[in-house]
Amino acid sequence: MSTTVHATSSLDFGRFVLTSRTNHLVVDASERRGGTGEAIQPVEVFLASLATCTASSFQYWAREQGNPVGRVEVTVTGETVTEPVGFSGIHITVSVTGITQGQLADIAEAYRTTCPIYSTIAATVPVEVELRILA
Repeated sequence: MSTTVHATSSLDFGRFVLTSRTNHLVVDASERRGGTGEAIQPVEVFLASLATCTASSFQYWAREQGNPVGRVEVTVTGETVTEPVGFSGIHITVSVTGITQGQLADIAEAYRTTCPIYSTIAATVPVEVELRILA
């Protein structure tokens, strides 16, 4: 299975249209790189892909394990460094309703071994996953 996305520059310097299947997203370069920084930026798209993969994985594995969650909230924070350029660490907070802490731990284990974005990132950057039950 392969997935393809395509980025095309617009007439505005530093603004790009990201296309995947029939979906489009405007992405801006940061002001430091000559963009306006008004639209979502590439680093944010990267972290957003981890956040949505995490949320969908937790929702899926909860249902598969017979413990559907009421709500899933995911916050991802990446700490960037300039030498070498990249992330020094990533922190993921997963908050859910409707299940126990034990059930959440089981879901987290399934997530860690099946989410391709998490697995790819965690192989190269320290990733901390914090689990919370919401009231």
